[in-house]
Amino acid sequence: MNGEGGSFCSGFDIDEIGDKGYNALKDAASRLLRRPLCDKPTIAAVSGYAVAEGFELALACDLRIIEDTAVLGCLGRRFGVPQGLFGARRLTSLIGLSRALDLLMTGRLISGTEAHQAGLACKLTTTGTALGESVKLAKSLVKFPQNALIMDKLAAVNSQLNPNSEESMRDEAVFTSLLGNAIEDIKEGVKKFQGGIGKHGKFYKLTEVPLKDWELEETLEEVKVTIEEKKKNGKS
Repeated sequence: MNGEGGSFCSGFDIDEIGDKGYNALKDAASRLLRRPLCDKPTIAAVSGYAVAEGFELALACDLRIIEDTAVLGCLGRRFGVPQGLFGARRLTSLIGLSRALDLLMTGRLISGTEAHQAGLACKLTTTGTALGESVKLAKSLVKFPQNALIMDKLAAVNSQLNPNSEESMRDEAVFTSLLGNAIEDIKEGVKKFQGGIGKHGKFYKLTEVPLKDWELEETLEEVKVTIEEKKKNGKS
């Protein structure tokens, strides 16, 4: 996800709240409720302003690539507008209670650099490069078998958002249904490993690569050094 015009998202239209009441904000929040449980990885490319509901939209994504000059925060604090129904919970799960309360209660803005230091960004990048870096990250994720990736993602999200809840238990059933497909992916992964693909911690060339190419990639040239000692005047 990314915004046009230099900013990620400047938030909800407060005029609309004035016209339609708080239900408009509740409707927007409900659309974000299931976002972390999406069955695809989601990445926020954050540039410019990501404030108020725009901040929550970024928080609802799995990963955030944030430009160092970006501006993030809970600007609705100025007008008595809370974060969406689940924004405070997500923020707390991502950066901890103390830091979350600081941002939620004061409404102060932080730069992309401070957001990265707090743990909100998986990568900090320079102005104008967030979208390109996000596309690169997306391409690096799609090469992995997706069933196991989504299972791990959902398990991590649920451990924070739905601990020990009935809904979490239902989601565990979903994980189990994914396991069958993941096992098939594992079988293919074993074949790749046995064929020499992905060994030694390599994350590139994970698609089919002839063993010969892999062997060439991993070839190490051994150099044997012989040290000769010369004796002169009884000294070596």
